[in-house]
Parts: sequence; C-alpha cells; structure tokens
Amino acid sequence: MNNFQKHNRFIRFTGIVAAIIFGILSILGSGGGDDDGGGGDTSVGLLPTYDFNISRGYDSSGTESNGMTVSVSSIAANVRIDPHPVTGTFSCDPATDMCVLHSIDTGTILDLFDASSVPVVGNVSITIPEQVIVGISGQPVIGTIRITQVPGGDFIEIEMASCPSGAGVNISYNGVPVSPVSCFTWAEFEQLFETSEDPVLLAAVFGFQVVDFLFEQVHFVTEVFGFIGDFAVDLEQNGTISESCDVFSLASLVPPSGVADQGIRSLSWSDVNADGSVGPGDSFLGSLEDCWISPDQLLNGLADFTGYVENVDQNRGVITAIGFTSVTPPNPGGAFFTGFTISETEETSPGTAEITNVIGVNGGFSILFTEP
Repeated sequence: MNNFQKHNRFIRFTGIVAAIIFGILSILGSGGGDDDGGGGDTSVGLLPTYDFNISRGYDSSGTESNGMTVSVSSIAANVRIDPHPVTGTFSCDPATDMCVLHSIDTGTILDLFDASSVPVVGNVSITIPEQVIVGISGQPVIGTIRITQVPGGDFIEIEMASCPSGAGVNISYNGVPVSPVSCFTWAEFEQLFETSEDPVLLAAVFGFQVVDFLFEQVHFVTEVFGFIGDFAVDLEQNGTISESCDVFSLASLVPPSGVADQGIRSLSWSDVNADGSVGPGDSFLGSLEDCWISPDQLLNGLADFTGYVENVDQNRGVITAIGFTSVTPPNPGGAFFTGFTISETEETSPGTAEITNVIGVNGGFSILFTEP
C-alpha cells in the first residue's frame, strides 16, 4: 500500500476542471462542408450516436504530441495519451443539439509519468478493463477504471456499483476491497480528499479525476465546433471574431487583483485550403484573456485547433464527422494548448473574488467524432 502516496493539493486542484463528472457536451449542428469537402446547407443536424476517437495529434510543426503537461504551482505531471486511441460513444438529442458521453471502450487510455510529486510514486497506467457506461444522470453506472503502478504492478480498481446509500463506486487494492468501507456514493467519493487519509482512496480519486480531466478538455474543444458553425460568415469576412466573457461587477463582485472586470475570448481563422470558405482542413487559434466563466472559472492562454474535419451528408442533412485531427500524418491536426491556465475563483470575503487555485495546461490531442 505504501506505493501509493498522498498529495491532497494535486488531487483537489485536478478536480477543479472536473466541475461536471463526464459532463454534457454541446456539439452544435451548424456549419460546413459536405462529404466531398465542399460547401453546403448551413442548417444541419446531429445523428443519435457518434463514435469518438482521442489520439495523439500533430502540432503546427508536424510534431506528434504525447499528451498534456499539467501543472499546479510547483507540482507538475505529464498525462500521456496511449498510442492506441481512446474510443467510445456519445449519445445525442438531435432536437436540442446536446450530446452526452455514453461509453468508454476497454483498453489503456492514459499514462501518468514524471509525476514524483503527485499521489503516486513513479509512473502509472490508467486502463479501462471493463467498458464504462454513463447513465442519464451523467455519472458512470457500469464499468471499471484501473490504476496500475509501472513498474511494480500494484493496482487500484474503481468499479461502478450500487452502494447501500445510492449509486457510487467500489474501491479495491490488488483485488481486495479496501476496509472498513469499500463502497462509496458519488458524493462520498468526491469528498474523499477532504475526509480520508488513506493513500489508496486518495489515489483512486486522483485516477478518476485524471480521466475526467481529459474529457473536460474534450468539452472545451467541442464548444469550438459550435463557435465555428455560428460565426463562419464573420470569420470569412473578418478573419477574427471576439466575444465578451462574464462580468464580475454584474455578479456584485470585485475581480481578483490584476484581472479585468470583463475579459474577452477570440477565434481567428487560417484559410489553409485557400478557398475563401471556412471548412475542412482549416485551422483556428483561440485566445482567452481574463475570460471569467461564472461562477468560478477564469481562463487565459492560447488554444490552437488544426486539421478541422466536418463532413455533412446533404441528403440526410446531418453531420457524419467532426473534429480536429491529422487526416494524413504528419500534417498538423489536433487541439493544442499553450500557456493555458484554468483558475478557480471564490468569493473569499463579501463582494470580493480571489484566485484560489490555478492549473496550467500545455500540449494536446486529436479528437474526432464519426458516424458509427
């Protein structure tokens, strides 16, 4: 058991981004190209189900990405996407253009390395030995997540379960249920870093949140799909669009020191195909400056989206593929973060907001949604 060490601060901070466990993703069905890469009807819808594929992308220089470096103050860890893609499915409601994560397939999905200061000693591999199925509540209801020490082989398993007090997880160490309690409701599980000193339990929370962290980044990327579709004409006319973020003063708050009362986010377009139209193959650069997302997240940094894919079946009027990926490696493709920070804001005294925690993200991945 001493192979797994506690580090409360990193566990807590990685949970900031995971505001919604396997949260709702919004893929807005407006925009673009058809299956041949040309223009088409701007009013298109979604299929009921999409397969997703998360893999290592290629940045603007054609260099393959291993994943992301995540830092919290002086604490840093590399989250490496496995060479084999992370796959699964999303379920969508075509009437509302809302999609939710439905499943994560079995296999190795992530490796955590260069992480001596986080709650595991050395490196770990995070795998899905049993397919994870997410229920209508947004919480996983079936499946298992395993965190394995590399080298060494000691492992923790998080098995979705029905506990006496409600839905939650069973936690075991090397196949033996932890004691005196092994089954925790989701509320209890999420509070373990506040209530437990057991390094196995803390490492279980950490492993779950690392997986959740990856899908929260996917959530951020999918929002760009809708942004591109909604503002394609403006991008074609101006090259760049900007949008104001939430306002601290309208929430009766004084912003943190050095932070603007209202920040801005912008998206610029690079017409890679030189056809004058936003469409497949193009690239986009997102910039966030003091962008406050009420009530508790402040975003700064750059996000580079390359190798845009959007295929539309014009006969059915639906999107059949969408994402950022390298269609012909090593041509650029993926979502890459540079100097990207996610800060937690809290009203620490009446009427005053302060930054309490900061996560830095660099690196990226390829993401593609396709028709099953």
